[in-house]
Amino acid sequence: LPPEEFQGERRLIPDPSAAKPDDWDDEDDGLWSAGLIENPEFAWKPRMIPNPDYVPPPTYSMKLNAEIMGAMPWVTLGVLMTAALAIIPLPLDTLRDHLSSSNGVLAAIKASFIGLATPLCSCGALPIAAGLVA
Repeated sequence: LPPEEFQGERRLIPDPSAAKPDDWDDEDDGLWSAGLIENPEFAWKPRMIPNPDYVPPPTYSMKLNAEIMGAMPWVTLGVLMTAALAIIPLPLDTLRDHLSSSNGVLAAIKASFIGLATPLCSCGALPIAAGLVA
């Protein structure tokens, strides 16, 4: 907090533009005094202490770069697995028959287990899904 007085200047001064209202009664309302405002002559500034441990917060571009670098290995792995799946002949008809059974809950459970077999986050699973659809 700034001090109340610095170099002979008070931090707050009575508002010079304030005027006592016409209906003000000193007996009923008490003694009138103008409201306080910041003194423009008050020149105190807090002292800046150097902090060698200060690290500025990361910028948006730094955060974006970190996110891209974090996702890059998974996207690359997903693309490589998509390429491998395009080369290796898969029994897609058998897989489709298993996943399109009459019981929708059982098909969802089977699809979940197949999804567990791909150790990828969405960054890597999306290229694989796009490759399987194509």
